Amino acid sequence: MAILGIDHLVIIGEELAALVARFEGMGFRVTPGGRHPDALTHNALIPFDDGSYIELIAFQGAERQGRRAELLARGGGMIEYMLTSNAIEIDLAQARKRRLPYGTPQPGSRVRPDGVEIAWLDGPVTDIGSALPLLIQDVTDRNSRVPTGAARQHPNGATGINRLIVAVTSIDNASLFYQRLLGADADTARLTSTFVEATFVVGRHQLILRQPLDFGPLETRVKRRGDGPHALELRGATARAFDTDEAAGINIAIVAGS
Repeated sequence: MAILGIDHLVIIGEELAALVARFEGMGFRVTPGGRHPDALTHNALIPFDDGSYIELIAFQGAERQGRRAELLARGGGMIEYMLTSNAIEIDLAQARKRRLPYGTPQPGSRVRPDGVEIAWLDGPVTDIGSALPLLIQDVTDRNSRVPTGAARQHPNGATGINRLIVAVTSIDNASLFYQRLLGADADTARLTSTFVEATFVVGRHQLILRQPLDFGPLETRVKRRGDGPHALELRGATARAFDTDEAAGINIAIVAGS
């Protein structure tokens, strides 16, 4: 396998300017990303020292279509995430051979505000209810897609992704899918009175599949919106928990010393 870690997470909202203002107010440095010519969307990026980033995205006009339009209609917020691959055709072929709902590589592109066009290959998931990540491999230089330097220095001290919690309806089914995708068993498993979870390690990052066992925000997320990303934990020098109202409904926190 050639899957290296979390590439980025996607947060979608009705208006990009409003999302940018929210995250800048939380102490993140947000960099304009550009526009996706074929997807009718534009974005802004929050890159980190570990090479991962958060993508803030919105449709540019009234026309909306495709997977992300459906996910926005379900409530938007943190809708999906991507894993970095350096051999995407092989990874996708192996995933399909293991009966996972992945398609063939699809070209993606974005035109930055400075006019530079960047390109990549997407590894699409054909079942948006599966909680599986998309895959991505750069065609142009990665540093053209992911800002470096001062763009990665955030006033709140965030330096990278530590853990992503993915809400799932069935821990058994989801764990089987992730085992097939990553070619490895869960690193740890845990049972509490309110949830059961399985943790997979991918590069420097942890992917935690968590099934609710009682009423609460996790159970509400699964019931209303199905399986998918639920909470994001970042690394940083100083711990901080953001109020979900402050974070546009996103469950996000910074942990110190991780």
